[in-house]
Amino acid sequence: GADGVWRPATAFKVGDVVRVTLTCAKVADELKYLVLEDYLPASMEAINPNVPGQSAGLEPTHWSFWFDHREYLADRVRGFCTRWEGRDLLNMQYYARVKRAGTSAAPPAQAQLMYEPQVYGLSPNTRIVSEP
Repeated sequence: GADGVWRPATAFKVGDVVRVTLTCAKVADELKYLVLEDYLPASMEAINPNVPGQSAGLEPTHWSFWFDHREYLADRVRGFCTRWEGRDLLNMQYYARVKRAGTSAAPPAQAQLMYEPQVYGLSPNTRIVSEP
C-alpha cells in the first residue's frame, strides 16, 4: 500500500511489487523430495533476489529451513525439499513485479512429491486485475 504496509490484494498497477506468500501443511510425519511450484499470472514476473538490480530496496523474504534449492524463473518460482521432517508448516515467499495491464488468472500453486506424483496438493486459483 501507499503507507508501506503489505495487505492482501487482487488489483494492482503496472510497476507494483507484489509479495507472494505460500504456506503448505502436511499430514505425514516425514515427506521426501517435495517440490512447491507457483506459476505467476501472465501480468507478472518473478523478482530474483540473487540479481541485485531486480531486488534493490526490497526486504529479504522468508523461506522455511527445509528448502534445499530455489529457482526464480520469469513465469514461476520453485522450491525443493529433499526432506521435510516433523509437522512444521512450509513457507515460501517471494516478490513479483506487475509488468502488463489486463485481467489474468493466477494459476494454482502445486505441492507435489517428485517421485510419487500422485501425492500432491493445489491452492485455489485467483483472478488478478492490473491497470496501466
